[in-house]
Amino acid sequence: MPKIRVPRLTEVVLVLSVALNLFVAGGFAYSQYTAAHPAQPTPGGPERRLEIFAQKLGIDPENSKPFKDWRHGLRTAQAALVKENQPLVAQAWADLALPTPNAPAIQHVLDQMAVNRRAFQAEATAATLKFLNTLDESQKKAFMGMVIDRSNPYAAPVRNSLGN
Repeated sequence: MPKIRVPRLTEVVLVLSVALNLFVAGGFAYSQYTAAHPAQPTPGGPERRLEIFAQKLGIDPENSKPFKDWRHGLRTAQAALVKENQPLVAQAWADLALPTPNAPAIQHVLDQMAVNRRAFQAEATAATLKFLNTLDESQKKAFMGMVIDRSNPYAAPVRNSLGN
């Protein structure tokens, strides 16, 4: 019968020392990497992102009446959508929680939510078109460039309002 070799204490300590040294060296390398590549600051909520969006267009968000009207139009349309759809969402979940969910009733609620979402998008689009008409050609081009660039976090509220 073969004997199982028991490692000596010095071998165990050596392996643990190597593992600890690798861990420390990896932590040091990671800290140097993160110091050289700082994280991008979070852009803030939708209101703040819209303000930065306006600034990138060369518009002062505090003093531009067209921008304020556009932002108010988006905010009003969003509030109306939430007010109309929140009870429908609750109804859909309540119907789904029944022992035997009524699929046609649930589908009717979801269809109504889609109608409300479509009305919201129409209002948001109308407000956006009105705002676009106040911009000069270079601002319109910059506006569309930012909206089309899906990696631009400042245009997310606009994309989300118009259907993403």
